[in-house]
Amino acid sequence: MLRYKKKDDIYSNSTGTLTYDPNVKTAYSYDWYEIARKIEDIWVVNDYNYSNTTAKHKNEIKGFLMREFKAYNILCIEAPKGLQDLERAKQYYEDRITSIENRIAAKGSHTSTNNKRRRTIQSLQKVIETVDLLIIKDSYHQYAQEFDECMNDLLRK
Repeated sequence: MLRYKKKDDIYSNSTGTLTYDPNVKTAYSYDWYEIARKIEDIWVVNDYNYSNTTAKHKNEIKGFLMREFKAYNILCIEAPKGLQDLERAKQYYEDRITSIENRIAAKGSHTSTNNKRRRTIQSLQKVIETVDLLIIKDSYHQYAQEFDECMNDLLRK
C-alpha cells in the first residue's frame, strides 16, 4: 500500500521500492523503472513482467490509481525497458509480430493455428497504433511543458 511521505512529496510503499510522484504523475519501481504514468488524460501502466517484484508493483499501482484517482480505465502495455522508453515498447511488439509471421511461414504449420496467429498479429498491430499515439501525446506534452517553462522564464525577466 502506498502512503504519502510529506517530507519527500511522494507516495511510497513500505520498502521504498515503489514510488509515485504526484508532481509528474509517474510511478517508479526501484527508482528507475517507469511502471505507470499519466500521459495527458490517460493512465498507462506497464504490463511487462520484468520480475516478480515488478509484477507485484504493477498490481499495487493499479489498485492505487483506482483508489486515489478513480482510474478504472487504465491502459496496459508491455514496455520491457519501462514506460520511459515507448519506442522500445513499439519495437517489442514489432518483434513479436515478426516472430509470429515466421511461425506462419514455417513449413508444416497448420491453417487453423495460422488463422489464430493472424488474429494475434492484428491485435498486436492495434497495440502498436496505440503506442504510436502515446508517443505523440507524450512528445506533445513534454514540448508544451518546456514551452510553458520558457515563457515563464521570459516573463520573469
